Amino acid sequence: KGEFFFFIKRIYALDLLRSVAIIFVIILHSVTLSGVLSRDILSPMWTLSLYARHLAFSCVPLFIMLTGYLQRKKTLSLSFYKGIIPLGLSYVIISIISLIAKAYADSTIVLTPTLVITKILDFTANDYAWYFEMYIGLFLLIPFLNILYNNIGTKGTKLTLIITLAF
Repeated sequence: KGEFFFFIKRIYALDLLRSVAIIFVIILHSVTLSGVLSRDILSPMWTLSLYARHLAFSCVPLFIMLTGYLQRKKTLSLSFYKGIIPLGLSYVIISIISLIAKAYADSTIVLTPTLVITKILDFTANDYAWYFEMYIGLFLLIPFLNILYNNIGTKGTKLTLIITLAF
């Protein structure tokens, strides 16, 4: 009542899924970086940490599924492609900052324009560039996947396609 976004119906299950994925990211990084898996092998804490870490590996697939669901109505258009510009700019800026930090920490690294451009374009500028690389691939596939899925006639055929994809 009285809110500007009164017309938007919120799907709380998506918020829950996003929250779980965020918590899994924290668990995954905490367990991995804590070193608990490299000591006291087979102890109860090691076992719990190992199971928590393996469960938390689902964080990226959860984000991918959430993104896919939220992009299900996107169509091939210029405005769709313009949507990648802010993410691309963020990626380039973060990559440049990462490369400068690496060069500062390691005096043997000499940053040249060619090296910077190469590292940005081959997604090795920082340790998390793979995520943006994956996102670009999915982003480019979204209109095609939507056309494919939305033009399948029956629910049974759609289910077969999803099972085949999962397999």
